[in-house]
Amino acid sequence: MLARTTDISEEASTDWPLRPRSRPLLTLGEMVVLLIALLIPACGGLYRADYYSRFVQGTCTITSGDVTSVLHHVKNGSDYTTYAPSFFYIVSAPGTSGVDSSGYDGPDHTTFYDETEAQDIVNQYAVGTTTTCSYNPANPHEAFLIFQGYSQERAWSVFWWSLFLTGLAQIMITLLIWYLWVRKLMILHERGQLTRGHVIRHETRQSKNGRYTVSIIEYTGITILKHPIRGELTGPGYLSLDRPIPVCYDPYRPTRARRGDRPTRLHICGAIIATLLLLVSISAFACLFTFLLV
Repeated sequence: MLARTTDISEEASTDWPLRPRSRPLLTLGEMVVLLIALLIPACGGLYRADYYSRFVQGTCTITSGDVTSVLHHVKNGSDYTTYAPSFFYIVSAPGTSGVDSSGYDGPDHTTFYDETEAQDIVNQYAVGTTTTCSYNPANPHEAFLIFQGYSQERAWSVFWWSLFLTGLAQIMITLLIWYLWVRKLMILHERGQLTRGHVIRHETRQSKNGRYTVSIIEYTGITILKHPIRGELTGPGYLSLDRPIPVCYDPYRPTRARRGDRPTRLHICGAIIATLLLLVSISAFACLFTFLLV
């Protein structure tokens, strides 16, 4: 019954507000913002490919070498240690008297489960040895004795995987919140009708953090076809029984309702800002991997 559509004559005869006008600019803006949020982290691989393509070959003089170890803690208690060769060296870069740097390989770093494998690599580079290396001419401090580079194939692979995974996260989280929260506030602000509900009972529910109590608020309203409806909302558990609660509902879809008065523009702006912050957070988290780690 609630899903039935009406024509303009029905709407006019019931004296309800007309359906919201079409907002092509709002829809276009939503698509543009989401596209930007998807493309920025997806371009991380392309950025890294361009960045590492600027490295040039030079020479480095080894000043010291050692094996570093990292202890990895696992929840089930099966801790393990990885080992990696580590060197300090002086990069011979034009226009400098030598730049101190450290590390071994990059942009990917090799680790071993056997310390002797890492020690074998350290033994290959005696102190005082001059060997070829690759460094960033804009920042010679960033140099690698072994440079794997960053291929275009890898960059595009990161692009498509990031676009898929980030898009999946944005659709499941950001878009869901946008349409269930922000759009709901917009609709109720424009055509919401006010009624009065009452707390009819309390319920105890279970969550991961324990048990909690909610208040069940019952409200009645009228659809655009003059049909009475009855709905329920949840509220905080401290509300007393039979307490009157203002409810704002959508006459075109009475199950779309909220506790309280009709939303103001301030409510809508706050919801938009909160959703955009969530969008930025997800994109920033994705950028952490595509720009720095992948």
